Amino acid sequence: MAIKMDSVTKYAEDATQMEFRGKVFSGQGVQIADVRVDEDGTVRVWDDVAGHWTTCHSISARNLRAIRRAAKQS
Repeated sequence: MAIKMDSVTKYAEDATQMEFRGKVFSGQGVQIADVRVDEDGTVRVWDDVAGHWTTCHSISARNLRAIRRAAKQS
């Protein structure tokens, strides 16, 4: 699991976007994906197939905590 801190972006609506390397969706291997953390801690992943942000992902609880922690530090 890796989070690219140099690519963190803050949004006006209090969401933070960054790149995450890990298992994102079931049935797929490790990949690099754009993740977005909302102010309330909701982690969303950009789904290239659907073309929108989704909360239906397979990121482990441990990695979700790391993503949220990285978003708070930015």
